[in-house]
Amino acid sequence: MPGSQLTSPDIAAQDLAAPAAPLRRTSAPPPPRGAMVAILAVSLLGFVACLLLVLRLSPQTPLLLALPLVFAGGLMLVPVGLSLLRGRAEAYIGFMGLMLFLTVSQFRSRAWNDGSVDWQVMMKGGVWVIAGAIGIWQLQRTAKYLAHPPVMFGALFILFLTMSTLWSPVTGYTALSSLGYICFFLFALAAVDRLDETQLLQGLALGLGALVLLSLAIYPIYGVSFAEVSEGSTGEADRLRGITGHPVSLAQASVQFALVCLLLMGRVRRGKWLFLVMLAAAVVTLLLTQSRMAAVAMTAGFIIAWVHKRGLILYALPIALAVGTALLMVAALAGMQAIMPDNILALFSRSGRATEVVTLTGRVDIWAFVLERISAEPIFGHGHASARLVLLGNFGLWALAHAHNVYLQALLYLGIVGFVLMMLALLFQVLRFLKAPSLMRDTILIYLLILGVTEQAFLSNLPGTETFLWFVVMAMAVPAAKLAGSRSRRAQAA
Repeated sequence: MPGSQLTSPDIAAQDLAAPAAPLRRTSAPPPPRGAMVAILAVSLLGFVACLLLVLRLSPQTPLLLALPLVFAGGLMLVPVGLSLLRGRAEAYIGFMGLMLFLTVSQFRSRAWNDGSVDWQVMMKGGVWVIAGAIGIWQLQRTAKYLAHPPVMFGALFILFLTMSTLWSPVTGYTALSSLGYICFFLFALAAVDRLDETQLLQGLALGLGALVLLSLAIYPIYGVSFAEVSEGSTGEADRLRGITGHPVSLAQASVQFALVCLLLMGRVRRGKWLFLVMLAAAVVTLLLTQSRMAAVAMTAGFIIAWVHKRGLILYALPIALAVGTALLMVAALAGMQAIMPDNILALFSRSGRATEVVTLTGRVDIWAFVLERISAEPIFGHGHASARLVLLGNFGLWALAHAHNVYLQALLYLGIVGFVLMMLALLFQVLRFLKAPSLMRDTILIYLLILGVTEQAFLSNLPGTETFLWFVVMAMAVPAAKLAGSRSRRAQAA
């Protein structure tokens, strides 16, 4: 009838009666995900190999000779950039690996207290800005995370860290570091929202594996360090640094890579031997760095993972806390010798002296000095990343660039206000751990908390891999976090 409208059944009948239109493929099918990851990995390793070769052959003019590599890298990043904007998992995995690698790697040597901006700092800053831009692009999806306490207090902590630029004695350096923290935070939220746990581990393995395996591979050729050791750098000359600037940096990357390999081994049916080989390489690299606290943190991480997989984590935690507290009380009242004799303590020292272990390689003296500096600005702190003026040169024993304790570092840089915000973010992460344990999230969190006892951990002067890991597990602590792919409805509702 004229003027009448066809109802839904009428439309369906017409569609059935009409001849079927031939199907036309408008675009080629996407390559398998494994192939894309392999292409990204090969491109990244090829780019790194070329860059290492150029810098080694002509260290005086690396930027000029690296221009063709920048062009090649740009070509590689065009499809990756488009895939990132579309939320493709393989692009996130590849970019995460590149970001972590460039953040930690050091291809040049300069004075330890040199805070100027050179080509390598610009390279790090460039990849950070790209990470931040991706995070901003995904804010429509990730803004919901900010309503939950772990991420909310983490965001407030970063905001206050950025505000400390106003009173920091190193304004430019603090501003640069704050930018890195913001970019890492935004990208971590986007990565957690787009990737499942296995894909997150793959991205971490790509970046950390490049750092660790390349450092171990070039050790027989270039010795303990690819670049010359920076003037004024701490750490004994015989400790492996590889393509990082310090043996502790390589040790921490080795521990993280080992933990990631261990976690991935439990998620694959075939090829476990490959992760076992890489885990062994990470342990060898760690031993060559001669870093003891990193080894302790790795051992604790392995134990946590083993206990966690057997469903005993909530039973083991109070026992571990009770034993740890008892040992600390005995050590504080009677000294470490009451727990272990000097001849045994000497076995764990690099110098062969028990006092090195008793003083935690001088950290006890460092902490006493840091507490004095904290008392000068207790409320708002001296400003983030201000150690190069507040500590460096004022501590008489050696060059001191950070507090060697993440909790004291928060008080030193951001005062009581920043310390409370950081502890609130950690508190809600721990509460989530107690309420709904998660193997990957909890293993990384406990590793970071233990590492923070003797290192700057996730509150480094410039953001590092520990910083990104903290933001990742912070986002994973949100109960409503919807990881793309494999997270089940039951886990989302927990």
